[in-house]
Amino acid sequence: GECISGALFWQDLVDIAVKVGFARPSLVRAAPIAVNNPEQQQKLGNIKFVSATYRLFKPPVGGDNDSPVCVVYNGGVEYIPAELEFDSETTFHVGKPTLVTGQLAAVLKQSRFSSCLSLETSTGGSQPVLTNLDPFELAKNTPTDPSGGCCAGSAPAQVASSGCSGSTISSGCCAPATSGCGTEKRNSSCCDTDESVSKKKCC
Repeated sequence: GECISGALFWQDLVDIAVKVGFARPSLVRAAPIAVNNPEQQQKLGNIKFVSATYRLFKPPVGGDNDSPVCVVYNGGVEYIPAELEFDSETTFHVGKPTLVTGQLAAVLKQSRFSSCLSLETSTGGSQPVLTNLDPFELAKNTPTDPSGGCCAGSAPAQVASSGCSGSTISSGCCAPATSGCGTEKRNSSCCDTDESVSKKKCC
């Protein structure tokens, strides 16, 4: 990727995603990126960088109903039988209802996770809390990558804790999968982009 030279203000990313037709993005993880080059440090001043991973989905037609929905994880995703971590603040637990927005529920209903989830319109009057989208807030609790992220060139790519496409590799280093999705090297939920993976690997 372009690394620092191609960095985008996070709010611009969210606005662009919504403008072109995606549902509200979900922030999955974020980590600070250290800039160790003195020349770059001088040019950047107080500008800070993070490597952030968002989930983006195109909402289905008619999926703009924002009535809250209760979602229950039924299990079935390989390697994560007890809980499904959807983003940094939303985790679906087996047998435990989680309140989400109608738009997110519509997205989940058409996603690869649909057969693993039960969805029911909420009648309790509660409203779901919108998750934080600011990666700098999330990154406060994550150690800084001392290598400078992808720009250093020597940092090994690490498998993210959920999702298994190249776009979810931590530290912003999007190394391609070496043995497909849902294998022992991809120890988490499902593939984010690889549509060729069989359903048995992704529920």
